[in-house]
Amino acid sequence: MSTLSRDLPGVAAVFPSDAIERAERSPSGASHERHVETSRRAILDAVGASDDVTFVRGVGNVGDQLIAAGTRALLAGVLTREIGIAEVSRARGDVAVLSGSGAWCVPYHELMPALLPVLERRFRRVVVLPSSFDASVPEVKSALSASRATVFARERVSLEEIRGLCEARLAHDASFFFDFGPFRRTGRGTLEAFRTDREAAGRIPLPPGNVDVSAAASSLDEWLHTLARHERIRTDRAHVLIAGALLGKEVEWAASATHKLPAIAAFALEGRFDVRRLDLPDTPPRADRARPAAPRPAPPDLRSRLAAAGRASLASFAPPAAGAAPRVTAVLLSWNRPDGIRRALASLRTAASLPYRVLVVDNGSDAATRRILEEEAAADPAVTLELLDRNLGAAGGRNLAASRVATEYALFLDDDAEVFPGTLEHLVDALDRDPGAVAAAADVVLPDGTVQICGGDFAITDGVVRFTPLGSGEPFDAHASAPAAPCRWVGGAGVLYRRSALEAFPLDTGMAAYYEDNEWGFRVEREAPGSQRRVPRALVLHDHAPKDRRGSTAADVAHAIRFAEPIAHFYRRHGLVMDDLFGFVPELTGPSGRDVASARLFCELLADRGANWTVAEWLRGGLAPLFDHPAPPAPPPAEPVVCLLDDSKEDLERVRRSRWWRLATRYWIARAALRRAFGLGDAP
Repeated sequence: MSTLSRDLPGVAAVFPSDAIERAERSPSGASHERHVETSRRAILDAVGASDDVTFVRGVGNVGDQLIAAGTRALLAGVLTREIGIAEVSRARGDVAVLSGSGAWCVPYHELMPALLPVLERRFRRVVVLPSSFDASVPEVKSALSASRATVFARERVSLEEIRGLCEARLAHDASFFFDFGPFRRTGRGTLEAFRTDREAAGRIPLPPGNVDVSAAASSLDEWLHTLARHERIRTDRAHVLIAGALLGKEVEWAASATHKLPAIAAFALEGRFDVRRLDLPDTPPRADRARPAAPRPAPPDLRSRLAAAGRASLASFAPPAAGAAPRVTAVLLSWNRPDGIRRALASLRTAASLPYRVLVVDNGSDAATRRILEEEAAADPAVTLELLDRNLGAAGGRNLAASRVATEYALFLDDDAEVFPGTLEHLVDALDRDPGAVAAAADVVLPDGTVQICGGDFAITDGVVRFTPLGSGEPFDAHASAPAAPCRWVGGAGVLYRRSALEAFPLDTGMAAYYEDNEWGFRVEREAPGSQRRVPRALVLHDHAPKDRRGSTAADVAHAIRFAEPIAHFYRRHGLVMDDLFGFVPELTGPSGRDVASARLFCELLADRGANWTVAEWLRGGLAPLFDHPAPPAPPPAEPVVCLLDDSKEDLERVRRSRWWRLATRYWIARAALRRAFGLGDAP
């Protein structure tokens, strides 16, 4: 126990929330100060009396810089060293204090759950400073359940999320320990400071003059002075809310995509500061603020061109019979893309002439997205909605949907894709014409008008399988009139399956995050060769967001492992390394090219140990032997005779005039003559 905790009684050593509740019941004038002081004691008590305390900074925007500054003030006199996350793999010590953050929730959860086990291997004890948590995220739940760390929540909602998973405690966000006094001043006007990243809920239009100050400010000083010179602040950022309140400003706040703001406001600010929740208009989330981040929208003329091409191709089809029963169920798997799924549903209503049904399976989206889905289902009798309380992944969600489909065919349509006139008709016609075909892939077009994929092929070389999307990069209208043709795997944003084929060949749920279509097509091609089709006349527009790895930060590593995990499962099932692995993990390529042996071992480790262990080992340097590729061997030195011949023309002439040269010449002439005499031809 720290000296401060011994001198100031009243701190609950194991679970200090009771002490905080007692502070809340104090007279209002002293309530905030008591609250903060009780949190200070609780955190320092958890850190304990150690001569070796390392503060591990988080990453992020200027709000995270405020957390770091508050942490330095909190740990003044206790702190031994401060390091960044990139330095963790080289650090060891007694106590590690991990920066508080919101990076234990859905929008930005890739890093902290992977970092925690690394710290626990390199430090005797770990304290996680007050953060927000979402235990419905599998990586967060797994990391905390296996942890011995003392973990602080910064509000009660997060405390309830983690109470049964780890040694959970409650305290103020570290920004409350920062000294705001030097920055307080009288301000004028209103600062509109709504976030523009993937954590934005998007329930309010961005007001004119909006400045996402936490992303725009170049320093903490600039950020604080920007807040201080205004009288009133409107925001959906947690630390703009906290700093604005502690600077004495009038703050109106709106919830972001997580529970952070309502929970922090209720726990730490309401009743003590001039803060109040905004009454928001019931507007749908905008595409630029929904999460996951949306790519640029397709230009209107592209939609017109796709629709015109589709209508022209419909001339060969007779209108469907009146009252015909639906033969197709469009299956849309949804996850936090409300604008996208609205466009997908609208495209079905306007484009399809065939009768159809729609099944929307929501993979645990946020409340705002679910409200929109419920509105869509209520307005369209063709739509059935199934809400899941957790994310089953693409394969798991689609397998569940397939079990609910009662029609002959199931169209798997992505929630960021749109169909056009003729799309359904051509896909159904391709399977109707060929009873041996089990699935038909549409021509998937990107917002720039080029083809992303129209069916695929694959090739296997030296234990590596390369999946090639057919038509990729071509203008969509270059082959839009081509007939249906065989392909070796079907994938992309729009594929029509026979329901019987999905029953015979269920999607592999081990391909949870990605590549489930590659694995399905590969397996079907091996068991039923020639049974898959590509249909260039069936057009689908896909607002595709690239998933490439961009760098080598800890967040980039976690991103890479998310996509490498299904590749490792594919290797475990089929014994082949997918070519895409070398894109997500370029460290597996050395001076001599791709190190397939190391790639196999990487896949074995990832499949066996899981994503969290692999990320942790990577960050601490434990995978270095896989990434350490020897340089190719130097070519052998040239034979001495080559050097001799290169020395001078005189040396060369001397060799040619020698007795041994003349004898050798006669030998080769005689040998050639004998071979010709016996019909053996010229010597090789």
